[in-house]
Amino acid sequence: MWYYAMNGQQQGPVSLDALQAMFRSGHLGADTLVWREGMAEWAPARTVAELQLTSGLQTAATGDADAPLPSLRALPTEPAPELRACCSQCGQGFSSADLIDYQGKLVCPNCKEAFFQRLREGLKPQDGGYEYAGFWIRVVAVLIDGVILAMLQFVVLLPLGMGSAMSGALGETAETAATVVSVGVTYLVQIIVPMLYQGFFLSRYAATPGKKALGLKVLRPDGSQLSFMRAVCRSLASGLSGMILGIGYLMVAFDDERRALHDHICDTRVVR
Repeated sequence: MWYYAMNGQQQGPVSLDALQAMFRSGHLGADTLVWREGMAEWAPARTVAELQLTSGLQTAATGDADAPLPSLRALPTEPAPELRACCSQCGQGFSSADLIDYQGKLVCPNCKEAFFQRLREGLKPQDGGYEYAGFWIRVVAVLIDGVILAMLQFVVLLPLGMGSAMSGALGETAETAATVVSVGVTYLVQIIVPMLYQGFFLSRYAATPGKKALGLKVLRPDGSQLSFMRAVCRSLASGLSGMILGIGYLMVAFDDERRALHDHICDTRVVR
């Protein structure tokens, strides 16, 4: 496995094929410091025989080789625990060591040629395997979830309503106090229940029941699922989208990746 330096930080491990692909795409330059087990120290890529990909790379830099970065060092020989992530192109899970991180997009060995070919042609990389969900299908999903949430809130608030009705028999003061408490609790329930609903379903299944019924998922740009806290924050941010006259929701119709305001805030995508 290979390691490379970027912005003074050690990156990797990555396979030789993945490292070569980053050089071919221009993501890494000829003077980028690289290292693998067996090398005495970090060295500029142009001096490493295994990375002499093209004549352009061989002549891309002139002058003395950069000195190895003081902060960089060889990793321990013990293998690190395997981390798995999803390819942004095909959506399949791979070891993180086999994925290329190109400007926030993780690309697997099977997709790298097509991915970098599109870059060479000046085309925007596609999130293969995914189609961004449009405005109207998301509206329908929200309506389905709204019905489910209304039923959940009714069940939660039912005991409170029964208590308010009984307080009338205790006098006007007790009835007024019960009304104030009832209004306050109702507002809290209307905020907390949707937060827990979104947090549970998005972090566990990547979709609420409404979205799942329509074949939609809410994911991060790299194809991974949301954490519970990010899903909760997205629920709160969706309230902001509605507070500004619904403009936050209408952004879906005009955004290249069909993102609403709360998707921008929480860095999420709704896909088919």
